[in-house]
Amino acid sequence: CLKTKDATFTDFASTKDFVVLQNGGLTNFGATAFNRGSDTVKLIVRADLASSSNPSSPVTVNLGVDNAAIASYNAANPNPGYVVLPAANFKLLSNTLTIPVGQHYAETTLEVYTKGLNPAISYMAPISIVDASGKSLSSNLNTLYFHTIGNPLAEVYKRDFDRRNGTVNTAAAPNSTVTLGTILSVSP
Repeated sequence: CLKTKDATFTDFASTKDFVVLQNGGLTNFGATAFNRGSDTVKLIVRADLASSSNPSSPVTVNLGVDNAAIASYNAANPNPGYVVLPAANFKLLSNTLTIPVGQHYAETTLEVYTKGLNPAISYMAPISIVDASGKSLSSNLNTLYFHTIGNPLAEVYKRDFDRRNGTVNTAAAPNSTVTLGTILSVSP
């Protein structure tokens, strides 16, 4: 119980409900990075209802891919320069989340299929809240920037070499195996 309200007091009774994505926004960019270590990467997408009380009716949250977020991100951060994760390489298991009565969150999974992705390219799949049953949306926590960084040296190369012990004389015959056109993959 407060007898007087000082400057630091927040009256939660007058705040509006709004919906955010957990780990959303650029301040949480590092939390949305994923590794291409397996064929299928499963990432959690959780919508949170920020409210002073439990909802008395379900809150429906619609999600979508926001490719404009990539252009905006790249304009401010040109290195490494992300490209859209191809649609065939990911699936949002549900585009609609329902926050039940008495709860404050709902979640789904984003599956990323890494097979066939070019290891030299940095990819991004930004997932944003499109609508939340009329609830306010956060201006800075509305988008998850799921991303993976490519390695510019990660390619398939052909190598040619021969072994010469202690000599730089390329006119002399090599000491051992000569290898021409061998395929060598360099991973990120």
